[in-house]
Amino acid sequence: MALISREMLSLIGAACLWLPLLAEVVAEDSYLNEVQNSVPLSCSEGFTELGYYNGTVSQTDSGAPCLKWTEFPDYVMQYPGRGLGDHSYCRNPDRESNPWCFFRQSSGAIGWAYCDCHQGAARLVGSSTSGSGRVEIYLNGQWGAVCNSHWTDRDASVICRQLGLGDIGTALQHSQFGSGSGLFHYERLGCRGDEGTLMKCQSRTFVTGDCSHGNEAALVCAPPEGSGPPLRLVGGEEDFEGRVEVFHAGRWGTVCDDQWDDRDAEVVCRQLGFGFSEFSKQQRHRLCLPCEADRFSEE
Repeated sequence: MALISREMLSLIGAACLWLPLLAEVVAEDSYLNEVQNSVPLSCSEGFTELGYYNGTVSQTDSGAPCLKWTEFPDYVMQYPGRGLGDHSYCRNPDRESNPWCFFRQSSGAIGWAYCDCHQGAARLVGSSTSGSGRVEIYLNGQWGAVCNSHWTDRDASVICRQLGLGDIGTALQHSQFGSGSGLFHYERLGCRGDEGTLMKCQSRTFVTGDCSHGNEAALVCAPPEGSGPPLRLVGGEEDFEGRVEVFHAGRWGTVCDDQWDDRDAEVVCRQLGFGFSEFSKQQRHRLCLPCEADRFSEE
C-alpha cells in the first residue's frame, strides 16, 4: 500500500494537532518572543546552502519524539539525496521553510509536525550580569528550572558553553537568584562536561520526584575561586570519574599519564570536592579516576 501523503495526514489531523498548539502559542506568546529575541535557534545552524536542514533536532514543536525515516521507505525513495536515512532527525526534503518529521500520536496513528527549533534553549535569569544566574531551559513551549539535587560543574560548563559564555562553569548549590515559575523540567542533566549543548547530554532525567522553590540550579560561568587551575573529569559514567583535563591558555587539555600516581589523583579529587578511593590506569591515553562521591553523601 502506498504511503499516505503528508498532506493527507495534515488534513486528517489538523483539528487535533494544530488548534491546541495555536492556543498554547498564544498563551505563551511572551515566552516565545523572549526565546526568539534572546536565544539562538538550534535549527538555524543546520541548513545547507541548498536549503535542506541537516541538523540534529529530533522533536516536534509539541515535544513528541520523531520517528526514524526508515519507517517510511516509500518516502525515502521519493526524496533520494535529501538527508533521509536511518535516523530520527528533523528534515525538510520537500524544501519546507521549517524542518519537520513524522511522529506517533497518543492514539497510535502516524502524524507529522514541524520541529521545535527552540527545544533545549537555555537562559540565565535573576542576575545583573550575563555570566551568572538561575538556569532555565525551554521545552515544549515553556521555560522551566533544573533541580539542583544532581547539579554539577559538568552541567554548568555545558550550559555556559551553549550560551557562548566560556568553557568553564561552576555549579551553585544554593541559588541567590530567586525562584522561578515553579515549573521544573529536569531532575538531572547528567552531562559529561564536554558536550556543546545540553541536548547532547545523554543522561538527562525529567523530573520524577519532589523539587520545589529554593531548589533551582544556578551557576556562574567562571572557575571556583581559590581552587587552583581549573580541572574537570570527562568521559566517565559518573560525576566522580573520568579523564583528567586542565584548562590552560584558553584551552582544555589532557594530563599525560607519565609519572601519574595515586598522590596526583588524590589532589585532583580533593580540588574537585570529592574524596579519593583508588586509581586505575585503564589505557595510556585515558586516565580513569574513581573518587568517592562525598559531594552527594547526603543522598
